[in-house]
Amino acid sequence: MRRILFKAKRIDIGEWAEGFPFPSIPGEELNRMTVFEQYQGGTVVNTYNIYPSTLCQYIGLKDRKGVKIFEGDIIKHYTDCQINEYS
Repeated sequence: MRRILFKAKRIDIGEWAEGFPFPSIPGEELNRMTVFEQYQGGTVVNTYNIYPSTLCQYIGLKDRKGVKIFEGDIIKHYTDCQINEYS
């Protein structure tokens, strides 16, 4: 079964966060994200404001280095020394 996961850029520090988006007000655009962060003592749940335009969903695949691929990521595919880019 595919894991449902999203990522988006945080407004406060501009870094990517992985979690689950939700609106501040029901019916509004998804502008906040709940993130489960691991610490030595267990798991902490944090909520961050995000840029809605950067929100993208995990497609269920990883690249050759084990990095998760999300919608909108740019990938390169090498075939017979020819480079093909997809986005």
